[in-house]
Amino acid sequence: MKKIYITNNMYIYVFKNVYEPSDDTWLLMELIEPSKKNGKIVVDTCSGTGILGIYSWIIGRPRKIIFIDISNQAIANIAFNIVHLNLRNHLILRCDLLKCLNEYSVDVVLANPPYQPGIGKDLDLYGGVHGYETILNLIIEANRVLRNGGSLFLVYSSLSNEDIIMDYLHKYGFKVNKKKTKHFFFEDIIAIEAIKEN
Repeated sequence: MKKIYITNNMYIYVFKNVYEPSDDTWLLMELIEPSKKNGKIVVDTCSGTGILGIYSWIIGRPRKIIFIDISNQAIANIAFNIVHLNLRNHLILRCDLLKCLNEYSVDVVLANPPYQPGIGKDLDLYGGVHGYETILNLIIEANRVLRNGGSLFLVYSSLSNEDIIMDYLHKYGFKVNKKKTKHFFFEDIIAIEAIKEN
């Protein structure tokens, strides 16, 4: 089990076979503001260790945080970290993306989904043949569960065909509010906040 620091004195644990927070995680965290979380229902989907939801709890005061992952090992990892940090007002759900949530039921969705092109056993890396398939499904689901004015925080790669992702965001009523890009080796990692406008 590996220890990862979120702040100088707060850390989480990473279980074997669970996606370890990486450059994409840290880039997305730079966009998350405390004011976006206060009093809100926040969902951390494709949650892995739960780091994005836990970080939103550290910097703000959400009314409730819902952690979602499809992996049993990730669910166990989230539960372990929640107990370790004594996190209150949370719910952990095992399901695919946001399919277990009701329509218009949440205010913020945080997502670091698989986005590398390809298909394989490594479900936390491969987002489909072109890399964007999981992201497109997530956008559709985020449109369904977010209230109007809600925020989708999303990270993906330049290898995932950003034009198609942007088209889907616009098609499903999202406007990109903030964006950060960082170059790594053979790709750019892109983090956005998109606001649901209808």
